Amino acid sequence: MFVTVKARVYTDATGVYTELPVLLTPAGVLESLLDYCLYRSHDRSLMWMKKVTRSVRMFLEYLQTNPTEHDSYRLFQNFAQRLYTGTFDLETGIDPSRLCWAPRSPQDASHIIANLTDFFDWLSEMRPEVEKVNPRYSGGAFDRQTDDAAYQFRRSKAFLGHSWATNASPARTGHRVRGRRLPKVEKGEPPAFPEERFEELLFKGFCAVGRPDYRGMLITLLLHGAGFRESEPFHLYISDVFPDPATPSQAKVLIHHPSYGSAPVDWCDDLGRPRKGIRAEYLAHHFGLVPRTDVMDRRHAGWKGGTHDAAYYKLAFWFLPEYGEWFLHLWHRYLEQVARMERDHPFAFINLNRAPLGAMYTLTQYNKAHAAACERIGLTVSKTLGRPRTVTAMPMAAAYSTLASTSSLSAASCTTLLWRARKFIRRPAAERPWQNLQLLPSDCGKDTPVRPPQPTSCCTASSAMYEKLLWLRRKQSQRPRVSPFHPTRRKE
Repeated sequence: MFVTVKARVYTDATGVYTELPVLLTPAGVLESLLDYCLYRSHDRSLMWMKKVTRSVRMFLEYLQTNPTEHDSYRLFQNFAQRLYTGTFDLETGIDPSRLCWAPRSPQDASHIIANLTDFFDWLSEMRPEVEKVNPRYSGGAFDRQTDDAAYQFRRSKAFLGHSWATNASPARTGHRVRGRRLPKVEKGEPPAFPEERFEELLFKGFCAVGRPDYRGMLITLLLHGAGFRESEPFHLYISDVFPDPATPSQAKVLIHHPSYGSAPVDWCDDLGRPRKGIRAEYLAHHFGLVPRTDVMDRRHAGWKGGTHDAAYYKLAFWFLPEYGEWFLHLWHRYLEQVARMERDHPFAFINLNRAPLGAMYTLTQYNKAHAAACERIGLTVSKTLGRPRTVTAMPMAAAYSTLASTSSLSAASCTTLLWRARKFIRRPAAERPWQNLQLLPSDCGKDTPVRPPQPTSCCTASSAMYEKLLWLRRKQSQRPRVSPFHPTRRKE
């Protein structure tokens, strides 16, 4: 009865449209939800809109199965309870409503309640005649005393509680229907890929039937060796990688903001004159595309934002200097493959062996390739080995933070590294695994298998003065970047 579809929404007489998820009902598009998504389209992601649309669809389905309930507040209260309990009779196993909902996790149920509450609050502001579904409560005298006591307790425990108001404001009262509070859990170490198996994964796991997957190696190096989030490498352009002027043997990687980042320097107008602009303009003018954050299909790649190193890009700070050397060497091998492909987009990572050839490489494809690479070296794809849920690559980047915490550096140096500076570790020049990586048969014309490198050991610089000199030199040339695992970078 209710279906979520992708739609192009035109809001004026121009040819500009916005791709949004819309909810189809028997009476047509649910316009109030469409207006809400358009209202929040400038500061909310497509994934958030999909979650809101799902929440509204579930509420409408529940509404259809309870047509006799006319009290909107009681209806919403019962709906919230069914999220936690499910809709099946525990004795008979039958669901007369035919909703067939299983009990949801407390986190999922709380998110659904919060999404609907925000939507109904916005709807009541835009349309005052609409009855509030989840109103705020003022409570009686004892309720207010209890709330004020709870407020004073939180104020006394807060680090900056002295800056709070002396008494709780009546306007700060909560909604009548709220999600359940979860018990507190001691936070442990984030899941991270085992460091001792990383080189084996890189040069052995990403090598199937004697053919190395340079593309997978490069993305894995960006996640594990530079701490990028799993979706950020998919916004990389070919022009964003070049030898580091300070260290020509290492790669300098700039991942620009998908919309506000600077367009490539080789962009010219119709008269051949250099043209400046942002990447959203470049994609639209040169390729007729929108940033991958605004695409509602498998090509979508997210961008959480956070602190950028400049306007507007994130710079790769390699945890080990040789990671930058490996990346540059593998990048040159990868470009030899890309040069033979026709592309209708500027993104660096493309399909090389499967149709459509030259199309954008997706996060789903990389997750499958990463899982297959883990299995080739005998690792089980699981959360403890760097794959939470089923096939995500976030703990590859989490290893970046774990390595910093377990290194032999001082506390000050470790803190600097967590802010995406480099760790001062060197290896002998002879211990460079990529030097053992032979060319592909298509590159050299011979069916030569690729020999994986032998495991190498890190040689940590023990001289504190040497570390300090390296740090001062790097501090003069570039500002440290905030770690993606630092709280300031994890904000939505």
